[in-house]
Amino acid sequence: MKYSKVKIKVRMDSASKKRIAEYVQFLQKGPDYDSTFWLPMKEDEAYELLLVAVIAEVQFRYRKFVYNDFIDDQLCQMAKWLTTVTPKFGIVLYDGCGNSKTTILKALQNLISRLQIRKPTAAPGSSYGACCGLIIVDALQIAQLCT
Repeated sequence: MKYSKVKIKVRMDSASKKRIAEYVQFLQKGPDYDSTFWLPMKEDEAYELLLVAVIAEVQFRYRKFVYNDFIDDQLCQMAKWLTTVTPKFGIVLYDGCGNSKTTILKALQNLISRLQIRKPTAAPGSSYGACCGLIIVDALQIAQLCT
């Protein structure tokens, strides 16, 4: 046990303090806002498009769309998040069964696909993989990654 601590200490001492400081600065560097996704529109436009996308998704499933305060609140929050440059990198929806989590995500996925928003890193003139997309991951898939 003592040997491994000594060995680690020797490696730490032999490493260049300058290089370590540079690596720490690199790792602590803020997010690259050029690669962070957001909808290129105003918040109210995003809300309207999200609402229409949810209505279309509900109709696609042969269901009747019911507008309520919960849906309004969820779409307002998503529209705000999706139109603001932020270092956040994901959306997590949680609640009981049947409260439109999957419907909202599928609607957002379809909307992003239809808007064909180009990735900032896409090469000019490229088509394959040049547009943004949304991958939906469920809790079971996350649990499988952890095992």
